[in-house]
Amino acid sequence: MQPRRLPSTTGLFRVLLLTACATTAVFVLSETRARRLGYEPNHPWLPGMWTHQRFQLETLPDDHTVLLGASRIQFGIHLDTWETRTGMRPLILAWPGAPFGPMLTDLAQNTNFRGTAICNIAPSFVFAAEATPRVAAARLMVTGLESQRISAAYQVGQPMRILLQENLCMLNPPAFSPIEALRQALRLPNRERTRIPVVIPPAWYTDRELQLRFTPQLYESADMRNQLITLYRSITSLQKSFGPCNIERWLEQARADVQAIEKRGGRVIFLRIPSSGYFLQFERDEYPRTQYWDRVLQETGCTGIHFEDYDNLTHYTCPEESHMSATDAIEYTGRVLDILQGQHAP
Repeated sequence: MQPRRLPSTTGLFRVLLLTACATTAVFVLSETRARRLGYEPNHPWLPGMWTHQRFQLETLPDDHTVLLGASRIQFGIHLDTWETRTGMRPLILAWPGAPFGPMLTDLAQNTNFRGTAICNIAPSFVFAAEATPRVAAARLMVTGLESQRISAAYQVGQPMRILLQENLCMLNPPAFSPIEALRQALRLPNRERTRIPVVIPPAWYTDRELQLRFTPQLYESADMRNQLITLYRSITSLQKSFGPCNIERWLEQARADVQAIEKRGGRVIFLRIPSSGYFLQFERDEYPRTQYWDRVLQETGCTGIHFEDYDNLTHYTCPEESHMSATDAIEYTGRVLDILQGQHAP
């Protein structure tokens, strides 16, 4: 048997050098292209982002203000405006599509928390049935905190992910991902009586604090707005099929959480940030105010700010029926603070 001939090592250093040069060139060209086309850094919706925010709470004063809810509060409360007015920058512990219940319970069980929890009630998400996938996902993020604390993958990977996502525009998926480009370029028509897949167009930016804002393309493209509106109608259809939560059980847990926080000197405030169009009508029909919003305030005794109760909060129209524009969010945040400060709240 002839001995196998090993490959020659001649030129390996040259190959390595050429590979490094080609990789660097592709990297530089991709980043240059992304910046030239106006893409900005964008953080992905990975649970580690919420976990990172939650761990930040442990380093903040125990009377800090936190924002809970689904994506509507991430769009609707403008952090810079709040900080300018109050001197305190709220911590976002909201998550897209998630109910705030598990997060509020987590704060209630955190004996060091004596701050203000501002909870936005987006009815179809907050009062979602236990079987709804997003409810389970929210609970999993909370219950997984301790395992993430000792996870080497999280402890090493999350800071590295934030560093890269914060500084490289090419990591914004629409800037480099052929799959994202094809999803938008080759969209198949939706068939009747089928559930529309959750394919979200590049309509917003997420920063490291979980603040959300629309991209310029969202305002310019009626097609992108309609794509989101169609997607939301599919989501509301799914929510309707699951039905609402057991409101009595929900209220029992909310009362216990509020009492635990208030006993330590903290406060819970409920918001109803504006929605519009079909989404607003769906919420009115499926989650009547008297059965949900009004009962929450009655049972918990908390302050509540519903946009329909204030003349200067009723006029907002959401670009895609569910979330406020950045300009409106600045104004809305200031007006909410006017109301709260008139009540001697933060």
